[in-house]
Amino acid sequence: MARLKAALVELADEVKGDTISGSTRFARVTDLWLEELEQEASLGNLSPTTVRLYRGALSNWVLPSLGQLQSREVLVANCDKVIKNARAKASYDTAKTVKAVMSGVCDYGVRHGAMKLNPVRSIARMSRGEERTVVALDLEQRIELMAKLREYGPSRQQDAKGRSLGGRGQIWLDLPDIMEAMLATGVRLGELLALDSAEVDPANATVVISHHLVRITGQGLVRRRKRKGNRDGLVLKV
Repeated sequence: MARLKAALVELADEVKGDTISGSTRFARVTDLWLEELEQEASLGNLSPTTVRLYRGALSNWVLPSLGQLQSREVLVANCDKVIKNARAKASYDTAKTVKAVMSGVCDYGVRHGAMKLNPVRSIARMSRGEERTVVALDLEQRIELMAKLREYGPSRQQDAKGRSLGGRGQIWLDLPDIMEAMLATGVRLGELLALDSAEVDPANATVVISHHLVRITGQGLVRRRKRKGNRDGLVLKV
């Protein structure tokens, strides 16, 4: 009777959100961990893009397999299977993200009493395998790419029923300019699209890369100071 009473008290505390325990569903622990990450992002200590990436990894790979398990039921074998599934069906990078996400959630569970240890820490390190050789486009390939993009844009100005896309089709017409700017600067797309006219000096042929775009849930695209990874800006001669 005493054990049942203790279990009911534990369950009541979980429902109120006061505590989590070994019987708490793993999905609940992930929600609490994500709330913690959102707070860090709001303080500027974590990129909103990282939070969005982790949320996607949880939704696509972790929760379908582990979400309804009690925290005490999340073991090394469960986690290892999820990671291997992500590696087999997606990529090394996806599996690495999934592993990092699960480790973060389990660390949270350990800190708050839902788990005794982090099972992900017992999983062997992954190997990327043979590295692919990075190959740059030569001049002929760049010319061909730009020509095809200029042909492609006008062909994407109607939907499947032949109706004009109007303003929605503009992005396809802008692709050649975007690609040309990326080839000239070598910066990331989010850094390029964050450019302001004041940062481009045609007279001196310079471009200042000092901001980047991030997508924040509920706000859309937001222009932020510094480059991706909180790195300092660049002045490029183009």
